Amino acid sequence: MKFPCQKCAACCRQVGKTVVAAKIAIENQETEQVASRTKDGNTLYAPVSTINPILPILYALEAFPYDFDELGCCDKLNKDTNLCTVYNRRPGVCRVSWVWSKFFSKIGKLDYYAMNLKSCHKLQDRLKLKS
Repeated sequence: MKFPCQKCAACCRQVGKTVVAAKIAIENQETEQVASRTKDGNTLYAPVSTINPILPILYALEAFPYDFDELGCCDKLNKDTNLCTVYNRRPGVCRVSWVWSKFFSKIGKLDYYAMNLKSCHKLQDRLKLKS
């Protein structure tokens, strides 16, 4: 089953905000330290990033290869058609099934799609698009 994308481009119109938020989250997480005790009683410190399960997707977002405008809209979106002009070469973070397989495969695919649809509807509401 493929993700039931409605081709509203709500995600594409706000990707820049997500990329910026990912960069901020990475910066904040890498400066925090988490203490853990070893069996011999010594205290070790590790960056939160080494134990945060969402960090890989944040790095994938941070590496988003395209520019976006001041409102966060991807510059590869054709705003007249709501279609991606580099669809066959779009980054992994723009591929719902790829993100599921890389980061969330422990969740059932249909459950993951349902979570994404909820997020999609929130993005549509934020942009006042019909869902």
